[in-house]
Amino acid sequence: LEYEATDAPEFLRDEFGGGEWSWKPVNSEGRLMEGEYDEQEFEVPVDRLEYLHGGGWLQAQGDEDYRAYFAKEVLEVDGRQWQRVTLKGRKEDVRQGGL
Repeated sequence: LEYEATDAPEFLRDEFGGGEWSWKPVNSEGRLMEGEYDEQEFEVPVDRLEYLHGGGWLQAQGDEDYRAYFAKEVLEVDGRQWQRVTLKGRKEDVRQGGL
């Protein structure tokens, strides 16, 4: 059994300093997400990840609500290294971020 931090419950802090744990997805402000949840995975060449991340291509823009997660494993296919990127968040924003 392997621990996966992204599959853990989120702590929702209240205005009094307390809070509760929830398995439901949260947005970037730590509140419960509104709308449908979705995930999309992409295999990206390792040599392009820094460009995509540095250029803001893997970050939500404006009022979009999703996060990008990078797998630790690197696959090699035909001499090129690939790494999986997963976008998780509100369904319509994940789809927009994947374009």
